[in-house]
Amino acid sequence: MAVHPVAAAVALRNIEILEAERLADRAAEIGHLPAGRPAHPAEASDVGDVRGKGLLQAIELVKDRTPRSRWMPR
Repeated sequence: MAVHPVAAAVALRNIEILEAERLADRAAEIGHLPAGRPAHPAEASDVGDVRGKGLLQAIELVKDRTPRSRWMPR
C-alpha cells in the first residue's frame, strides 16, 4: 500500500495543530460539563431524542415521533 506524500503531509500538519492548540487537553477539561441541547423532542417533530456524553452529542431524527418510527436506509 503506497502512502501519498500530500496525504502524509496533511496528516502531520493536523497532528501539529492538535498539539499546538492543546485540543485533547481542552476537550478533557470541558468534556465533563453538561452540554446544551441543540434541539429537544418537544420543539421539533422530527427529533426523536438528543443524547450524548461530554463533547460527543447525537440527535436522532425520526419520521414520526409518536410511534418513533425511524427513517429506513435506502
